[in-house]
Amino acid sequence: MGRYTVRVELRGVEPEGAEYEKLHALMEAEGFSRVVRGDSGRAYRLPPGEYDLDAEHSKELVCVIARSAAEQVAPKFSVLVTKMGSRVWFGLEGA
Repeated sequence: MGRYTVRVELRGVEPEGAEYEKLHALMEAEGFSRVVRGDSGRAYRLPPGEYDLDAEHSKELVCVIARSAAEQVAPKFSVLVTKMGSRVWFGLEGA
């Protein structure tokens, strides 16, 4: 099982716009989450366009899935997939 952090940037689109809402729905339908949990179990919301995924996929397949979702929303976008070992954060709001 792999844990991934995925960033999808829709170019020329406002982070709070309808396009990101559609992207969120498409990504969530594929098992991506917009929430991470700390060691205490507390949930934190990720920034717009950033997702967490636990799956038995290669990083390449995770990228294909995210790209497919983004293609349905905007003509110009970028996708970054990072396979996680561990992570730390600051300033994320509670979910």
